[in-house]
Amino acid sequence: MLQTTWKRPGVDSTMTHQTVSFSAGAPVTSIIEMAISYNYEYLAMFTDTGLLWIGSADLRKIYCEFNTSCPSRPKQLTWCAMGAVICYWDDFWMIAPDFLTYFTYQMDSAVHLVQELDGVRIIGNETHELLQRVPAAVEQVFKIGSMEPGAMLFDASKEFEKKSARAEECIRIIKERLPEAVQQCIHAAAGEHEPAIQRGLLRAASFGKSFLTDMPPHAFVSMCRNLRVLNAVRDYMVGIPLTYGQLEKLTMKTLIDRLVLRRHYCLAIRICDYLKIPKEEGASRILGHWACYKVQQANVDDEEIARAINSKLGETPGISYSEIASKAVDCGRTHLAIKLLDYEAKAADQVPLLMRMNKDDLALEKAIMSGDTDLVYMVVMHLKDNLTLGEFLMAIRYHPVALSLYIKYCKDQDRRTLVDLFYQDDQFMNSGNAFVQDSYSEKTIESKMNTLSKAQMSYQQGGFQFYSKVCALHFLCIVCMCDSIFQATE
Repeated sequence: MLQTTWKRPGVDSTMTHQTVSFSAGAPVTSIIEMAISYNYEYLAMFTDTGLLWIGSADLRKIYCEFNTSCPSRPKQLTWCAMGAVICYWDDFWMIAPDFLTYFTYQMDSAVHLVQELDGVRIIGNETHELLQRVPAAVEQVFKIGSMEPGAMLFDASKEFEKKSARAEECIRIIKERLPEAVQQCIHAAAGEHEPAIQRGLLRAASFGKSFLTDMPPHAFVSMCRNLRVLNAVRDYMVGIPLTYGQLEKLTMKTLIDRLVLRRHYCLAIRICDYLKIPKEEGASRILGHWACYKVQQANVDDEEIARAINSKLGETPGISYSEIASKAVDCGRTHLAIKLLDYEAKAADQVPLLMRMNKDDLALEKAIMSGDTDLVYMVVMHLKDNLTLGEFLMAIRYHPVALSLYIKYCKDQDRRTLVDLFYQDDQFMNSGNAFVQDSYSEKTIESKMNTLSKAQMSYQQGGFQFYSKVCALHFLCIVCMCDSIFQATE
């Protein structure tokens, strides 16, 4: 008898004690191996006396326990689905298929057991096998002497192919249970791995359906599609030997993702097209992954990769060349990234990545060509924050659109920079006008007169004598007005 202690989930201070008793025999001092079932409901424990204990995961129920007569610790203890336990030693393994009896098998070489949803994988140096319980539908159809409707329908289908009259006799026997027979054949096809046997069962199901007028075709069509996909990924060149139950648990989307991770892009695209998955979720997404892998091939020229990607992707909906270019930047291939961005239709995706690559001039050109003023402002502000004033003004001077937008921004937000911009660009008329406008917003007489003096100087430097004289007259008017106000107060 052993006592086990664990902390109850979600409760920090409460400890739960559970006592496990073992059958009479050599006293058990320790548990040397444990295995939990795939659904976490059953537990198998191997003791130091060679006793195999199988019960519920909460240790409250005992389903069976028997002596294996092998006290050494097994290399692996694992569940085969939820109905059998396997103990594996160096050269043999023992399986308890029904918790009541057990069988021993000798091994020719070392293997590794992998527990699965509906079985266990036996992986050796040169082999990969799957051990699972025979599915109920397969047993119903192929069991010797079976009188199940599925078995009768399968026999009828074979007799029909032989053009034998016995086919009609078999159909007449199961006429009332024909829908059940069709379902059994469909489910039996899911449990088989040989394509030839699958086709025979599906032909039997199709033969039975021809006698039914109200049976929906969805189950049959879906099974045909899924089995075709399964047979494709089970090929040794792909190496994903899934069962139908595992595919249902995994989902088709996850299977496609696994194919992409293994770089089986062509097969993944064909599966998407065959299942009529929307381009954005299927082929386009896979092509995007393929392109991201392509840019990582360091031994291929940038021009060649860019042409190959564009020829394959073209204008496929859902494809973002900017994401592929971003991957190229991460790989240090800036030239390739620029080439790929030339194929990007959205300037909003081009410009940020170009700025990230410090290709500010090109980013500004793309923003201007797009006609999107927000993009142009984004690049201009980026240049303003990262360059000196002189470098910044030189950068935008040769882009009239950018310069005009920046001047408009300065008029509303930064008057000081606006004046400096006009002065450095020898725009004395605009500089003087800016000073005159600023003089109206000054709060004191001194500052207003100082600003007007600057405006007069700008006009004089530009040779605009008339405007200079107007400023001088305006200056005198302010002086006379101030004198009049001063005399009136005295």
